[in-house]
Amino acid sequence: MVLENITLTSDSGVSDLVLEGDGTIDTETFTLKARLHPRAGLPIIREIAGAINDQFFSIDITGELFNPIVAIVPLPFLSPQDN
Repeated sequence: MVLENITLTSDSGVSDLVLEGDGTIDTETFTLKARLHPRAGLPIIREIAGAINDQFFSIDITGELFNPIVAIVPLPFLSPQDN
């Protein structure tokens, strides 16, 4: 199953945290593979700063759906994720 335009949000008042990305789930083994990009701050600033931050780090989520492994990926353009 292909997951496109994943959006996870938190509502913390003035400054929300948003994680956006794409990924896949193998429906036979329930193996998850996704790459998310964090966004924080006010909406206009969040998108500008987020585009810059995407070049420096991202968050990979892999492993079993109910027991995922979360890792910070520095310089994600050097290690593209195969979906």
